[in-house]
Amino acid sequence: QTNKQTNKQTTLNMSDSRGTIPTALTPLETFIRILPSILLFTILMWCCCKGEAPNSTNTSFESSPADRQARREAMESQLIIKNVIRASPPSRRPSVRLLTSSDRAYSSFFSAIRIPNASADVKFSEDCSSIHCDDDESLLIIQAEEGKLHVATTDQDNSPHAASADASAGVHFSDSTIHNQAGKQQQQQQNVDDDNEDADTAARQALASDADEKERDSSLLSCSNRTSVSWVPSEEEDSSCSSEHHYHHQQQQEQQQQLPEQPLALPPPTTAPPTLRLVRRRKSNIIARTISMSLRSSISSLQQQQQQQPVSFSPSGFYRNHEQPQQQQQQQHLRHMDQKVDAMGALPKKPYPYNLDDLVPPDNDFTTWTAPGGNRFAEYTKGDDPYNIITPDIRTKSDALARSRRVHVKNAMKFAYKAYETYAFGHDEVLPQSKAFGNNWGGMGTTLVDSLDTLWLMGLKNEFWRGRDWVRDHLHHDHVGSVSVFETTIRSLGGLLSAYDWSGDEAFLTKAQDLGDRLFKAFDTASGLPMGQVSLSSGSLRNIGWAGGNAISAEAGTLQIEYRYLAKVTKKKEYATKSENVYAVLKKMNPPHGLYPYYIRNQQNPPTFANNRLTFGAMSDSLYEYMLKIWLQGGKTESLYREMYDAAIQGMHDELLSTSTPSGLVFIADKNGEKMDYKMDHLVCFMGGLLGLGAYTDPLGLESERAQRDLKTAKALTYTCYQMYARMKTGISPEFIQFYPDKDFEPGRGAPHYLLRPEAVESFFILNQLTGDPIYREWGWEVFSAIERYCKTDVAYGELDNVNDVNGTPRNKMESFFLAETLKYLYLLQDPDTEVDVLNKHVFNTEAHPLRIFPVIDKEAKEENR
Repeated sequence: QTNKQTNKQTTLNMSDSRGTIPTALTPLETFIRILPSILLFTILMWCCCKGEAPNSTNTSFESSPADRQARREAMESQLIIKNVIRASPPSRRPSVRLLTSSDRAYSSFFSAIRIPNASADVKFSEDCSSIHCDDDESLLIIQAEEGKLHVATTDQDNSPHAASADASAGVHFSDSTIHNQAGKQQQQQQNVDDDNEDADTAARQALASDADEKERDSSLLSCSNRTSVSWVPSEEEDSSCSSEHHYHHQQQQEQQQQLPEQPLALPPPTTAPPTLRLVRRRKSNIIARTISMSLRSSISSLQQQQQQQPVSFSPSGFYRNHEQPQQQQQQQHLRHMDQKVDAMGALPKKPYPYNLDDLVPPDNDFTTWTAPGGNRFAEYTKGDDPYNIITPDIRTKSDALARSRRVHVKNAMKFAYKAYETYAFGHDEVLPQSKAFGNNWGGMGTTLVDSLDTLWLMGLKNEFWRGRDWVRDHLHHDHVGSVSVFETTIRSLGGLLSAYDWSGDEAFLTKAQDLGDRLFKAFDTASGLPMGQVSLSSGSLRNIGWAGGNAISAEAGTLQIEYRYLAKVTKKKEYATKSENVYAVLKKMNPPHGLYPYYIRNQQNPPTFANNRLTFGAMSDSLYEYMLKIWLQGGKTESLYREMYDAAIQGMHDELLSTSTPSGLVFIADKNGEKMDYKMDHLVCFMGGLLGLGAYTDPLGLESERAQRDLKTAKALTYTCYQMYARMKTGISPEFIQFYPDKDFEPGRGAPHYLLRPEAVESFFILNQLTGDPIYREWGWEVFSAIERYCKTDVAYGELDNVNDVNGTPRNKMESFFLAETLKYLYLLQDPDTEVDVLNKHVFNTEAHPLRIFPVIDKEAKEENR
């Protein structure tokens, strides 16, 4: 009020001065007359900015109602734990202050803080007022839950220490903070060392990071947030806040001395999932981590605000509100944090909440299944780990439930393959409505060859050996004309090689080498990039006509796993060298951001790009897949492939990764020149599994910032792919989706159909095997149930015309990849007993044919020769 009166009086004085100036005065006289007012106004403004207005003892700055409301909302949505980090002499030992708003108390919270010189001797005072830390660096965990304070630490060898005490002994609740006696005394000290200042600044930044960073006036909100919890000013604090902040610090010191203290009372645990924030300070030995708990009400409020904001896709960042790179990096170590906490066993975690007890009966009726709808499991939207501890009991239940489900997936395979054997044996495809056959791939028994390893992995050995007999006695390639080099390699060559790798039967290798020799002629080009089509009978070459006479980048870069394996088992190195040369050529082309347009002029040397469209969908997808998988196949020793993969994934994050409104779904958009196309193919859904696999095998380690970024993106993208299914009326995804402002997405124009594609369930399988999270089995079971309900015919399964038509009839078409990929991934997802190991033993080609990696082949060969 004093400030308002002072400002008002200043305005009146200036008005009076201006009102009494005669019009005939000279400029000098005018200046002299108004000079006192100017000086008075300048002094008052300087005092206001410094927080030292006249009679400042009784003065407080009044913020607008909007500012106060913003401050309250920010404080109510956050729970901050502030820790003074420096280990000091006994008179200034580090202590804990627990801060919350005056309107709410929170049931559980914890913070992990790096404390220098603090592992060997961690003591919790008798009255719970302070923590005494000495000696080497350690990880300190502080938790308050249900009236208890828990403190745990690990030293450098991860030896656990823990202590707990009643919170009511020394922690008290006041009007604006929960604080302890030591913290209150320390609040009165005027001299705070530099490390404490850095800790305060880190905590402030953690709080401010939840404000809208893209708005510059967020500094006002940040100031009001800081003053409400009595922060100590820092030299690094921006000038727009420092004066007011220092002034309120003095005010609250005096106010808190007069506030009565009451025992802390904690309400029942909240169900809101924790949102984690990590802050790194410049000083080498200080890392402050704060973990904020957001209540459901505040989350709902924020979502409503987001829905009212205009759409703002962010191809250069992860979130719609354009988070700064530093903020993105701050969220990438969180899994590492969870792992350390889990290893200590000191902090309780929220268990997986979904039902795992209802086993699926053998006679389950899928004809009554209805799609449960989208927008569920929203806690997985951003790629977080909401239930980041999977206990042995949860794993046991999940595995038991999965075994009851895999029976039905196996039955689906038996049902479809029986139709193939009955109506189309030896031909490329069975037609599921007309009960006839088709030969779209040259009449090479494509469905049979593509299905061999699926039969093996499901234990359908009778069907497998019948297939082997046909391959040995009836499969010939010399009569086949022009075929797609890419499709024939991944389906037929890959299928034969995988059947050989699992069974060891030489019949498969003999046929694979014959086919490989015929396809291998495609590499005889001036550029070294293969042609798109080759005649298996004559060897003539050409590119695909509809591609404008160009090579397709995904096709050129998706032959190497097969030919490298063939070279390994036949000892013919040329298979490897010629196919690997493709990546040497692509590397020299050196596109911006490591992202390759999908048309390449390959009949000239050097080759050049024929368009500038960037996508991780059709015609580019498996190029990026093989960058990583070739590196894995060779035992992680050939750095070229991993470097190309890492560059491409960085480019994807920088250029294409976007987020929808209003739900915040993460997706990979397309880009045509400088124009963004906010669509995503179902084909892109393989990226969830690929990014997860890349993160777990990152040369920098799973705990690195890059790996954690990629893993988070993998999970968020996979959730979006799940929503592509769940939001359709049939529970089945369209061929691609188009994103729109404030609508998230709709089926793409002209693409409401479903082709029995596997990419989403591929990612479900890989992420489940990597993380152990049962949620991916739940999503996969929904997809399988939808396929059983809407795609099944009298004899097999067919594609859908419209995924939003629950009364539609399946098409008379079933691609071989439905048996080779879709059903295989669905089965492996629900098979806890599988021998397949994507992390240590196998690499899948892009048609889901698993092959042993080279180090495993070499190791097993040595063991056999002993």
